[in-house]
Amino acid sequence: MGRLGRVGVGLLLLWVVTCVPSSLAAESGPPSMSNGIVHFVYEAPDAEIVYLAGTFNAWDGTALPMEQDEQGLWYADIPLSVGFHEYKFVDGGSWLPDPSNPATVTNNYGESNSILYVNALGEVELRSNEGDSATAEMPAGEGTVYLALVWHQHQPYYYDASADALIAPWVRTHITKDYYDMTSMLLEHPDVHVTMNLTPVLLTQIDDIYVKRIGPYLDRKANRINSAEFLKKWAGRTDPFIDLMLKDTEGFSEVDESYLFRNEWSAFSISRVVMARWPEYLALRDKPRDQFTVADKRDLKCFFYLANFDPRFLRGSVELVTGETVDLSDMVNEADGPIWTLDRHFTEDDANRLVAETVKIAEAIIPLHSAMMYDPVERTGQVEVTTTPYFHPILPLIQNLHAGKSESDQAPDSIQIAYPDDAAWHVELAADAFEEWFGAPATGFWPAEGSVSQEVIDHFAMYGIHWLATGDGVLSKSLPDGMVADRPYSVRGPNGGEVAMVFRDTELSDLIGFAYQRSEPEAAAEDLINRILAKAPEKKGDSMLLTVLLDGENAWEWYEQDADAIQFLTAVYRKLGEMQETGRIITVTPAEYLAGNPERNVPAHPIDSLDRIETLWPGSWIRADYSTWVGEDEENRAWAWLAKVRSDVDRILPTFDRKDYPAVWRAMGAAEGSDWFWWYGVDQNTGEGDSRWDRLYRAHLRQVYIELRKAGFEAQTPDIPSLMESGTASDEDGGAMSRGQ
Repeated sequence: MGRLGRVGVGLLLLWVVTCVPSSLAAESGPPSMSNGIVHFVYEAPDAEIVYLAGTFNAWDGTALPMEQDEQGLWYADIPLSVGFHEYKFVDGGSWLPDPSNPATVTNNYGESNSILYVNALGEVELRSNEGDSATAEMPAGEGTVYLALVWHQHQPYYYDASADALIAPWVRTHITKDYYDMTSMLLEHPDVHVTMNLTPVLLTQIDDIYVKRIGPYLDRKANRINSAEFLKKWAGRTDPFIDLMLKDTEGFSEVDESYLFRNEWSAFSISRVVMARWPEYLALRDKPRDQFTVADKRDLKCFFYLANFDPRFLRGSVELVTGETVDLSDMVNEADGPIWTLDRHFTEDDANRLVAETVKIAEAIIPLHSAMMYDPVERTGQVEVTTTPYFHPILPLIQNLHAGKSESDQAPDSIQIAYPDDAAWHVELAADAFEEWFGAPATGFWPAEGSVSQEVIDHFAMYGIHWLATGDGVLSKSLPDGMVADRPYSVRGPNGGEVAMVFRDTELSDLIGFAYQRSEPEAAAEDLINRILAKAPEKKGDSMLLTVLLDGENAWEWYEQDADAIQFLTAVYRKLGEMQETGRIITVTPAEYLAGNPERNVPAHPIDSLDRIETLWPGSWIRADYSTWVGEDEENRAWAWLAKVRSDVDRILPTFDRKDYPAVWRAMGAAEGSDWFWWYGVDQNTGEGDSRWDRLYRAHLRQVYIELRKAGFEAQTPDIPSLMESGTASDEDGGAMSRGQ
């Protein structure tokens, strides 16, 4: 998915459709525009219902139903800003490009999306943005933009307690690709301040599995893992690909080879964009499996590691904050593209070394963030580190499952979940873990998926949290009317706890996450800066706060002209540093904006001085509701089982002090996480099936009963069937690609 710029080089298609009066609204044809409104038409007289989905609504396949006229034409009118917009029609569950629009681009799944460009003259141009190097020209205000960049780093809790292992490698792939370098690159741009949100379940997996279990077996002088001793102690109890790297490939079992080839989470589970940069890896993907030699299998397991290292580790020596160095440049040859090749087959020693390098990076992640952490009192540091309720729950739904206000995010009345103490515990556990990891209290939280409600505010205030972030759609539905997302507001909970809230700018965040993937990096960075300046207050001396908040790991592997988005991010930070000198754009962290920083021309904005949200709309950053996690049949079945297990815990335990039975409560908390409910239902789907998520969720539920029995209670584990619509998911290995991947 991508869109950028105005007329430039490398255009594949170009038509200009001028403004069309509303009287022609029912005529079939390509999209047209009038008075800032783009008119879409789809001819399907026999369709029962058609939806319009695209980059302008986060590809939500049910949020924008089209209307049908007497001629059988389906139409929708929506306002679109200057820039590229991709879209499809959803007809009977099928996602179809616009047959009347010849301009298409290939999406991340190898399919065609329709695309249009809205120019500054109020016209629709039907052209692709592939190869486009120009940027949108937009008028800029004279005031100051305080820009809060927030990168959210999260992976679901892949830990299966019954196996005492992770079932997936995605924490590890992002350890080497994102979690260190996304922050360390800021050292080259000391005037740029950024916020990194690190979720507790992510840090727990990094620390418990990759640091504490593998780290003791790292021979630092030899830069290798003592594989025999490690496998003797921890075989099968980290993630499956650690064992594969430390075993001799020639002795692989059928189970080992299933991880390489057959499981949906296999050694080929990598974006097509990244794989295209490794032609020998790509050739293995296309080679018949029965022709694989032992050397091919060894190459495959190593490519799955090496291709997931940030390119900076491939280009030379990188000194980590711990004093260790990582340098893989001797393994690869780099050509323009970039394209990486090898002169030889991998060896088993190479495989061992790649694990050793992974451990060193994992060990440096928490120390790096600690060293760079911004202190709002001392005004030192560059990165505000924040966190999320511990097991990444949709906190308002744990507080009260019926918190939603829309028609689509309601569970049946028969399912009752209302556990405010659980909600408060997720915040307490996260706050305590944060202080243990970083030696200082957390100042801000990104609630899982930006999910908030007035009822949960007190939980955050109780633990000294100064600010929360959520989606701008939540603000638009809150009261009083007329509030705008270019500033923070205060909000009070039912018991008087008060925090500040900042609001994600959807347009700017989605541009980075979805729209710049095919763009020339420098042009994309310039376009982003221009769009930020276009939002600036008109008058010099006035100011505003813009919050750009998005996933800090998944988007980069889809940047086609820019390996891991290094050039794009470097250009953005360089330009922001230049803007800092002029005072046009000043990067801040939310805590810095609230407390003030005179040395960087940031006045204080105390919480008690902010305008107040009187009634906070309950919702998330997605559609400003909770419908992604509750309301569909599969989702409701999952909540019904959670309600049963949670009520059994209440019935069996003689005390509700979580310190008395911590293992029971941690298993319960893991089941309350948001990631399992995300995949249930038809609104979110991996494409390969969601059975792995179904199995892991049910494993968390079963673990509650296992821990109850370990604690000495009689607790028979119920037979929990597959909760998916087909009801056919087994507990065998298999499954789907991770959303977190």
